This record gives sequence, C-alpha cells and structure tokens, in this order.
Amino acid sequence: MLTVDFDRFDVKDGHRVLDAGCGGGRHTFRALACKSEVWATDLCKEELEAVKLGVWERRDQNFVEGRCLAFQGDMFKLPFHDGFFDRVIVAEVMEHLYEDERALGELVRVLKPGGRIAVTVPTCFTERIYRRLSKEYFNTPGGHVRIYHPFELAEKIAGKGLRIYDISFAHAIHTPYWILRCIFGLHNHNARIPKAYHWWLVRASISPFISKVEKVLDHFFPKSIVLYAVKR
Repeated sequence: MLTVDFDRFDVKDGHRVLDAGCGGGRHTFRALACKSEVWATDLCKEELEAVKLGVWERRDQNFVEGRCLAFQGDMFKLPFHDGFFDRVIVAEVMEHLYEDERALGELVRVLKPGGRIAVTVPTCFTERIYRRLSKEYFNTPGGHVRIYHPFELAEKIAGKGLRIYDISFAHAIHTPYWILRCIFGLHNHNARIPKAYHWWLVRASISPFISKVEKVLDHFFPKSIVLYAVKR
C-alpha cells in the first residue's frame, strides 16, 4: 500500500526520483511505472535485494518501464551533486533518525530547484496510542525515536527552503493492526488475532472497495501523514 499519493506528487516520464529509505520498494515500483529513473537506497541489504527482485519480476510482467538502481547508502552523505533529482521520497523514515534535520538538509541539497519532496511520518495521535499500549514501541533497536506534531514537521521542512503545497493522510486500516500488535506484544509473532488481521489486511490492500472506505477513514484515524513540498 502506497503512502505517497502520486497524483499529488506528479511523477512524470523521465524524472529522476530518489526513494530514500526505500524499504521493500513499494514507492520505487510505483515511480518506475511512471517511466521515471529511480535511485532506491536503504541501509538494509535484505530489503535492497527484495527491491531488485521485485523490479525484475515486474519488468517481466510489463508493470514497470523506467530504470532503477538500488544501492546501500548513507542518507546523511548522498553520492549525488546538488540538484540532481526531480523528486525525492522519504517515507516513514524521519521518525527513526536522531539527526532528522541533518538528513532533511541532505535530501533537499540533492533536490533541484522547483523539484518536489514527499515526507511521510506516523501521526502523533496514533503514535501516542501505541506508546500507551506498549513500552516496547519506543524502546526497540531501530524503532521510532520521536513523535512528530504536524506543525513541528512543517516548520522543519519550511526551514530548509521548501514550500508545502499539499497534505494527505493514509493507512487508517493499518491503525487497528498496530493497536493489536501493541496489545498482544510487538515481538509476539504467533498471536492469533494480529495474524488474522494481517491476513485480512494483505487482501484488503488490493480491494478497490476497501480503498475507497479507507480514504474516508483517513479523515478520522490515519496512521500516516504526508507533507508535499517544492524547493524554492
């Protein structure tokens, strides 16, 4: 399930796109379907291997038409010259970083003037619920280190010379899943109720009807907020 709305983000044929902290590649695959050139970077080698495999599988099925380079990289020191990218995606990454403003500054550096960036983080409302339900949620290595208030994130983005032009919300049906995970134990992967909900969640992600329902629910209890900005 995508967090970034590509209609709002306006990725076009030939655009250079950086998917910073790409994870399993969901946004990379969508950008490739727009015939763009994608650089997908992450610290996790296993995730990058999954991205490479996913690109080949989708290319064989004619689901992607752009070009992709997946590489292990440091978000604080990207190997690109200033203004290299037309679009930058940083989805569900900033909440993991202690030096978030330093990372944001580097991402803005490689974005060309007039280029767009999409920054997604968990909503403060849902994060506070998870923190109350589970002491593990903010005490797991590699996990979240902060809760963003929307105005705080907006100020940090504006402070890097960006102008926010749109906001969206996503993943309302993921919120109950993480509530269940917190209740039954984040590391208890055998808990039946969270497993059953995850089974439904995977299948719901491809349902047009559920997608329409989720867009309504996103106004009430979204798991993620997305800020879209343009470089001045």
